[in-house]
Amino acid sequence: MKKLTSDGYGINVKQADPISVEQEEILWDKSVFGNHSSESLLHTVFFYNCKYFGLRGRDEHRNLQISQIQLGQDDNGNYIEFRGKDNKTYNGGLRHRYLAPKSVRQYLEKDCQTLQSYQMYMNAIYEIDKSVSSPFIVDLVYQMVLLSLTTNWVLID
Repeated sequence: MKKLTSDGYGINVKQADPISVEQEEILWDKSVFGNHSSESLLHTVFFYNCKYFGLRGRDEHRNLQISQIQLGQDDNGNYIEFRGKDNKTYNGGLRHRYLAPKSVRQYLEKDCQTLQSYQMYMNAIYEIDKSVSSPFIVDLVYQMVLLSLTTNWVLID
């Protein structure tokens, strides 16, 4: 390992560049984000799950359940809240320290497009499956429900 480090391996960490506010606005302007098609709605929800809640890996998105995301309102305004679940990292034996599951609350404007997109997305999931344990990311079945909700939706491959 020391030889690889001395040869320069692992010195420069590869990472994606963050998306700036201007780039994010361009994605909205070019209809990559929004709720005008099933594809744009999926892009919107996926991106903001990463941005607001720090979901990164495929499994984090795939294992996300509808009960972990809550839309609400309090004295500070409208919000989207993510509540993580206990997992093997958080609980253990007698000598393990207890760490509370991750909980993130993101406040948004009432007329915010992101909030509207989450509302539409969650309503579509409830149309498919009324249980609180249904997955948050739904594939083809979800897209078919979206198609039935409006006439100008586009089914993605």
